[in-house]
Amino acid sequence: MKKATIATPLIFLVLLIAAYVAYINLSDNRVLPTDSSQPLTPASAKSVNERAYQNAIDQQLPMISTKAPRSLSNINHEADLGTDNQGNLLINDEITQLFEFYLSAMGEEPLEVLLTRIQQDLAQQLSAEALQQALGLLKRYVDYKIALTELAEPTVEANDPGAKLTAIRQQKADLMALRSQYFTADEHQAFFEDEEVYDDYMLNRLSVSADDSLDAQAKQERITALEKSLPDEVQALRQKVSRHADLFATTEAMKQSGASNEALFQVRAASLGTDAAQAMARLDADRKQWQQRLNRYVQERNQLQKAGLTDEDKQRALNRYIEDNFTGTERLRVRALDSSM
Repeated sequence: MKKATIATPLIFLVLLIAAYVAYINLSDNRVLPTDSSQPLTPASAKSVNERAYQNAIDQQLPMISTKAPRSLSNINHEADLGTDNQGNLLINDEITQLFEFYLSAMGEEPLEVLLTRIQQDLAQQLSAEALQQALGLLKRYVDYKIALTELAEPTVEANDPGAKLTAIRQQKADLMALRSQYFTADEHQAFFEDEEVYDDYMLNRLSVSADDSLDAQAKQERITALEKSLPDEVQALRQKVSRHADLFATTEAMKQSGASNEALFQVRAASLGTDAAQAMARLDADRKQWQQRLNRYVQERNQLQKAGLTDEDKQRALNRYIEDNFTGTERLRVRALDSSM
């Protein structure tokens, strides 16, 4: 079973609309810009994707004038593309792993720059027919991601579980139809099989949970049968996640009841081992100290609010307190959390 590497449509939508690109004609020696003042829309993104594809097909890849974005620096995507005996591109999830590696930097660089980075990577790994196939697949993949942003969200009554399930199934059917427009059967299986198997499992599990004709024991039996139908590696992953979730719930309850640090350590060590338990104990201590510092900040802020200062003087005093008591990234966190405290 292949590892799923597909980014969620919602994340891609947010990054896509937030990104910027330059609308200028390509030339043989053009240097791509690294920012722009024009927002990218689905329509303009399609235009950028088409232009980048034609540019690559014409073997006129523009130069990129900057280093890779910070989120991509010093990281290897580890996607090793290959070909069959006839020189055709091997279709597997290594391809989407490579695509998503670069597309994850949407918002840091214009779409056109990221597409060029992908095309250059493809050209380093492939040649001849396989390269042409990969370039075409990249164009279809990005067009598909753009189309996802225009897929209608279902609207249902919040207190109607049955309608929710129906809407989710319809959305899944719409998604399957959309994928069939952009990918061959082999591509569809290679890129989305893991995701769709798990989606089906979750939908069937929700259906069982919402079935009022079943008692608790019958529901649990059906859910257990569903879990056993999953591939072995997915079952192992679910068991690991469930174990961590159960441990978290247990330790949170222990904290609420006033359990000692030693008791928490013993429970964690029994489940995850001594090293992990020690790391979690350190994290607990760090969080406790951080919360204490936040509480002191709130006290200082509240006192300033009651001091009768002007807004300007109050903000100046708050800024001085933050500068004196928090480090660089901590200052950002405090200011971001201020309105919620």
